Amino acid sequence: MNTDALQSFIKTAELLHFGKASQACNLSPSALTRTIQRLEEEVGQALFLRDNRSVALTDAGRKLLRYARMTVKDWQEFQESLPSDQAVSGTLSLYASITAVYS
Repeated sequence: MNTDALQSFIKTAELLHFGKASQACNLSPSALTRTIQRLEEEVGQALFLRDNRSVALTDAGRKLLRYARMTVKDWQEFQESLPSDQAVSGTLSLYASITAVYS
């Protein structure tokens, strides 16, 4: 279990839609599904109830959601607390022509 998988799980649990969650996580739907399946294997229980029209959290999914949010938050706070001698800071501006964006 890693923080990327937990963040993907959190987003899926919040949106209750694999397609929207995969876009929000910048993953393909199949990659997100595999990530959730791996989490379910690690937990040993289904985290979502799925059918063709809806997605819902199971009891195990709700418990994991609380844990996942705390874990990701604690990890981010830990990373921010470390001195960052090599931190990149500043403003980054990007330009992309309309043609390049849609091609």
